[in-house]
Amino acid sequence: PSLPILMATLRFATLNVNGLRNSVKRFSLDRLLLSLHLDIVGLQETHWASNDEHSLWSGDFRSFDVYSSLGSSRQCGVIILVAKRLHATVTRTLSDQNGRLISLSLSVNGTNVNVTNVYCPCPIAERKVFFDNVLLPLLGQTNHVLLGDFNTVLDPKLDSLTSRASPDTAARHLRALFSRHSLVDSYRCLHPTSHGFTWKRCSDSRTQMCRLDLVVLSSVLQP
Repeated sequence: PSLPILMATLRFATLNVNGLRNSVKRFSLDRLLLSLHLDIVGLQETHWASNDEHSLWSGDFRSFDVYSSLGSSRQCGVIILVAKRLHATVTRTLSDQNGRLISLSLSVNGTNVNVTNVYCPCPIAERKVFFDNVLLPLLGQTNHVLLGDFNTVLDPKLDSLTSRASPDTAARHLRALFSRHSLVDSYRCLHPTSHGFTWKRCSDSRTQMCRLDLVVLSSVLQP
C-alpha cells in the first residue's frame, strides 16, 4: 500500500509502565494491548537489566515482537513492541547505552517506516543534552514516528495544570527541533485547543497533571 494508506491503518501507543519485572503486570499489559488492537507500542521504564531478562520475559507478549534497550533493575529501559500480524521486517536497530532510546527501521508490506521510542531525563540540563546528543542525529529520518515519555510540557497553557506561563528552556529547545525537522505532535493535530494529560500526581494540597507523553510524526504522515 502507499504510505498514507498504511499510516491510516496503523495504531500506535506509548506508555510509561514504571517497571515491568512482575509477571502479573506483564500478562495484564499483554491482554490490554491485545484488546486495543494496537500495532506498534513504545514502553518506557521497563527496568529490564540484562539480555537474559529480555529473552525470558519477551515471551509474555504473545502477539508482539519485542525490541529493547536495557536499563537497570530500578530505572530506565525502553521497548518497542511490533504486532506479529504486521509481518514487519526490521532492517535496522539503534539504541543508546542507558536504556533511554531504541529506534527501528521497519518495512511493512513493502513500505518503510522509522519508529523511535524515548524516555527522556527529567532535569532540564540533562534533557537538552539528550535532545542534542542522542535524539537529534535521528530526527532527519524520513517517514519517522517518534514516541515516548519526553518529560517535557510543550505548551503549559494546554498541557499542564500548573501556573507556569511559558515552557521551560528544554521544552522550547525540543519545539524548535520538531519545527526544524518538520515533525508534528499528532495529538495537537487532532485536538488543537483541548487540554490533555498523560501524567497525574495527587497530594493533600493539590493535584498535578501534565501531558508528558507524545506521539510525533513526520509532517507527511500527519492525520
